Amino acid sequence: MFPGRLLPLKLFEQRYLEMAKACLRDELPFGVCGIIQGAEVGASATPFEVGCIAKIIHWDLPQIGILHIVAQGGERFRLLNHRHQAVGLLIGEVKTLANEEPQTIAPDFVVCADILKANIAGVGE
Repeated sequence: MFPGRLLPLKLFEQRYLEMAKACLRDELPFGVCGIIQGAEVGASATPFEVGCIAKIIHWDLPQIGILHIVAQGGERFRLLNHRHQAVGLLIGEVKTLANEEPQTIAPDFVVCADILKANIAGVGE
C-alpha cells in the first residue's frame, strides 16, 4: 500500500471482518504493513516496522461472510510497538512519517530509485 493509492481487499476471516466493521462504524482508518514472517491467512504474522494508514472508501457485501472493501492509502507510519489480540489482529502504537523524498540517494541506487518511482507512479492506472 502506498499513500494516495487504492488497495482492493476481499475479507473473509472473522478478525478482519470485525476490524472493518469497527472502522466503518467509527469512521476510523486501519494500518497496513508488509509481512516479515508468517502468512496472510491464519495465525498472526510478524509485520515490517513501516506501513501505511488505510481508510475504507468503498465497501460491498456480495454474500454473507465475504466483505469487499477498497482502502485508500494515507500517511506512512512507523510501528513503535504492537501486540497480538486473542482473535489474531495486531494492535499497535504508531508514529506518522513525513511524506518527504530522501535527501540523498547513494550513487549505486539512483537507477533503482528511478525505476521504483516510475513503477509507483503507474500503480492503479
